[in-house]
Amino acid sequence: MRELVSLRTLHALRRVHGIGEATVQKCVELYRLGSLSRTESLRALPEQIAREELMRVWGIGLETGQCAHS
Repeated sequence: MRELVSLRTLHALRRVHGIGEATVQKCVELYRLGSLSRTESLRALPEQIAREELMRVWGIGLETGQCAHS
């Protein structure tokens, strides 16, 4: 397991204009776990899985994959 983020680093993050507590908590989660639970839950949606499968076909990118799935 990675070492915990120092309190000094968290304090510095909180001082940055536009970064609130929710963003700080997401940074901590990303640092500790290597991913965000919200991102993982979105990747598990059937629509996203289908879109990623379509985009594996040569010539189908994000825009075409989204249109074809809609």
